[in-house]
Amino acid sequence: MTESYKQTLDLPVCEKTTAQITLPLTDEADQPLAPGLVDTVTLTLYDRDTEAIINARNASDIKNANGGTVGTTGLTLVLGTADNALLDATKNREVHIALIKWTWSGSAKTGVKELSLTVFNQAKIT
Repeated sequence: MTESYKQTLDLPVCEKTTAQITLPLTDEADQPLAPGLVDTVTLTLYDRDTEAIINARNASDIKNANGGTVGTTGLTLVLGTADNALLDATKNREVHIALIKWTWSGSAKTGVKELSLTVFNQAKIT
């Protein structure tokens, strides 16, 4: 299996809100993959400090399912309110990691992007 690269992006998010992420799905030469060439796309969402999985998003299928859409510009992923909940309400913010992995070429090749989401405590939101 060939793995392309891992990239970290920093995204601010308010807790208990939805957030939309758009990112290109590329091959090892950093060229965009046509939607029909993408075999799988998964999301693992976890807390950076505790590594606790958030909202049961452990290698969840997001290829045209579960908030994810693969199109000509790459992946559009909508994270729902349960995805953006704080695990520890006493903190002002938490860093959540969205690990997105995709395969192509009959799943022989793999790409990975790691997004760092800073989720801010909005204590007044119920």
